[in-house]
Amino acid sequence: MSLRLRVALSFAALLLVLLSAVFASSLTSLRNALNQELQGEVVSLSERVVQGAGGASFPFSITPVLLVPQVLNTYASAGSFVRVLDAGGQVIAASEGAGSFRSPDRVEWQRGPFARIVVDGEPYVTLRRHVRIPGVQPYAILEVGREARTFDRLLGALRWRVGIVFALGVVGAFVAAWFLAQALLLPLERMTRAAEDVDPASLERRLGWRGRRDEVGRLAAAFDAMLDRLALAFERERRFVADASHEMKTPLAAITGNAQLLQRWGDEASQEVRRDSLQAIIRRAREMDRMLREMLALSRAESEAVALRPIDLNAVVRVATGNWEEHAREHHLRLKVEVPDQAVEVEGEPDLLSAALSNLIGNAVKFTPPGGLVTVALQRDGSHAVVEVTDTGSGIASEDLPHIFERFYRGRAERQVSGSGVGLAIVQSVAKAHHGSVRVESTLNKGSRFYLEIPLEAG
Repeated sequence: MSLRLRVALSFAALLLVLLSAVFASSLTSLRNALNQELQGEVVSLSERVVQGAGGASFPFSITPVLLVPQVLNTYASAGSFVRVLDAGGQVIAASEGAGSFRSPDRVEWQRGPFARIVVDGEPYVTLRRHVRIPGVQPYAILEVGREARTFDRLLGALRWRVGIVFALGVVGAFVAAWFLAQALLLPLERMTRAAEDVDPASLERRLGWRGRRDEVGRLAAAFDAMLDRLALAFERERRFVADASHEMKTPLAAITGNAQLLQRWGDEASQEVRRDSLQAIIRRAREMDRMLREMLALSRAESEAVALRPIDLNAVVRVATGNWEEHAREHHLRLKVEVPDQAVEVEGEPDLLSAALSNLIGNAVKFTPPGGLVTVALQRDGSHAVVEVTDTGSGIASEDLPHIFERFYRGRAERQVSGSGVGLAIVQSVAKAHHGSVRVESTLNKGSRFYLEIPLEAG
């Protein structure tokens, strides 16, 4: 069953319940009103009989002349009757016509002195009152009745007309709900078709419903935003695969070439050639291993599943700096670390933060000439912890600055040293995963300063 049909049926069913309740309540009220009208008429008729027969105050005492049918006929009319009964219910006198019956065919209901009876197929509302008549012991019963057929026909006619209106209303509500649901669900159908057609080759499709400000408009805007993110993700992955494949070609070619050299010449190759080939294979394998680890770190940093917990950033900075101290000494560099005495608590993931700092420090060491200085400083700045990595190296060209955080981008200076080109991309992704940021200030041939900002632990 389609959603449109379910909406229409639900709306029609709801209206059916509401109209049924209103219809039943209205008919009950109308039936009660008609019964009250009939009861009022029989009460009025009984009053006229009692007063016409010389009745006194309760208990009514009337003259025996009432026991003559011709007298009772003067009070009865078409559709009504007057009867006098003894205490046992036997008829003493009755008006002609409808009042001549001995007992009703059936009694439909009885409420105090009032009753609804059926005589020869005709319904009547009756009233019985005790009266005193000389010679009738111990008392007599005055019974008057008014036919209810006219009121029943009126009620039936109203029921029929209301039923027709009721049925037409339900059908009309169903049709209206059908077209309303169609109008409301049309955007969803378009979104469904668009979602079914989504594939990497057609991610440029958009709904483009900029004018709608209702719930459907917001859903359409969210759908377009989702497609934008998907298109960006697919584009990023395509570029990632292409760049990774390109970067892997060089070490793979070197490994393959040296392996083929060893395979071809075998024992005939000199010891020096074999040593150089094996060293080249190991060096390139390590280069590929580093690249793969960096790519995995980048993928993990971009994942939404990074679990942050309270950590001491001082310790992370010291460990990351310590990993580069020996390398700095080998290149005759001074590596200086400045951290506050008190712990700097942040919400973070130690391994990712360590990888980010290691990339910043490693770049500073690689691009600083012998005798230079690399400084790693940690400090508080308002609600953030800021790690500054400063070097006195070659700096970054102005045309390269807008691109240094892109995957596999390598500026002119970077092309002169080994690397995969994803280090700064890792730093940026780690910063975003920690709700922070990274920025750089650099002057060519004078050095660079990177700022990694991480929010302090709330508390």
